[in-house]
Amino acid sequence: MSKIIGEPIFSAFDNNGDPLNGGFVYSYSAGSSTPLATYPTLTDAANSTNANSNPVQLNSRGEANIIIKGSTKLILKDALLNTIWTVDNIADVTSNSFSEIVDVNGNPIITFTAVASAINRLEIRNSTTTNPPLVTVTGTDTNIGIQVTTKGSGVLAITGATTVTGNTTIVGVATVNSLVSGGAIQATGAISTAGNLTVTGNVIITDHLVGSLSGGTSLPLATGVTGNLAVSNLNSGTSASSSTFWRGDGTWASASTGSLVLLTSASASSQATVDFTSLSLSTYSALRIIGTQIKPVNNNVTLSMRYSTSGTFDTGSNYKSSLFRNTDAATGTSGSSAGTTSIAINSTADALGNGTYNTLNFDLLLYNPANTVQYHIATWHAGYYSTSSVLVSAPGTALYTASVTAIDGVRFFMDSGNISTGLFYVYGIRNT
Repeated sequence: MSKIIGEPIFSAFDNNGDPLNGGFVYSYSAGSSTPLATYPTLTDAANSTNANSNPVQLNSRGEANIIIKGSTKLILKDALLNTIWTVDNIADVTSNSFSEIVDVNGNPIITFTAVASAINRLEIRNSTTTNPPLVTVTGTDTNIGIQVTTKGSGVLAITGATTVTGNTTIVGVATVNSLVSGGAIQATGAISTAGNLTVTGNVIITDHLVGSLSGGTSLPLATGVTGNLAVSNLNSGTSASSSTFWRGDGTWASASTGSLVLLTSASASSQATVDFTSLSLSTYSALRIIGTQIKPVNNNVTLSMRYSTSGTFDTGSNYKSSLFRNTDAATGTSGSSAGTTSIAINSTADALGNGTYNTLNFDLLLYNPANTVQYHIATWHAGYYSTSSVLVSAPGTALYTASVTAIDGVRFFMDSGNISTGLFYVYGIRNT
């Protein structure tokens, strides 16, 4: 490339300020006395054709078309060959000494830094109507990109829409209005987009993405997304806690536990009673108690139940019950009792044994345990293999008549001896 000396035309003056009529301009390679050609036009300079005479003689106005090519030394002499001035190291735009472009105030706009043995460079092109200017990478390497490095915590901000036809690698933080990439995007920093990020290739972001990503139908969730999404990114984390979850309508909600809630459980092991006390039942419409694999220590016994009110188990004659007994021997009887001190879960006619297979199972409902207006009613169904080797199905109903005080505990025991083994589960059925 070349540089015009004195735009649009070179002009020289003598020591009195008058045009240097018939003066001479000598040109040499910078720092030497080796003559160096100058040219009348930029085209000639580019093609090294039609070189000026050396020296170039100025016209009557002290003017000439002088375009240098390469770093140059110029000597100006008058018509009598008296030297007026010498200027060395005049750089054209290809010289390494052309280190910056400055504004009208002399402040740098762009600074250029030379790299020894450089082979790759930028080419900037202007454009015709409706076509954008073009910045292209050119050089010896076959595959080479463009790297833009910000300073400190600064970010690369592109305010207009951005279209990338090849791959993009972002080392720092990038802020764009919108980005369309025909290739892959790999970022070790954050990408912030005010618009959409549309990518036809892969997107690898090791920091985070601020904005929306479209065209990500093939985003590999199993391998391409790692780590946890910050709770603050979902409705600003409002109402988020260890007991809530993110719903499809974009809100945090408490997880539903259903209407049946396990309150407590117990495993019997050669003990006189299995007690459930201090039950808070105001929010439950019923208690469901399930007993499985219950076996007595003694033979020919009955599993019984009592209630607790105000923290004390009632041993008075305040229980009424009705129990139906149906067996695999095609026998069936019903019985009732009033004024008893407990509720029998299985029939005394076919008592429970302590043999290998003589276990009892039951499912019991105690209705409105917190009720303080009416007597408390319970229903159940028991199934067991009796001591007389009879399979028994025993549905029953019981009424507690002592008071209308809320029930706060339940006790199970054998009418003789201990409970050898058995599992008991107490569930609350919610009011709502």
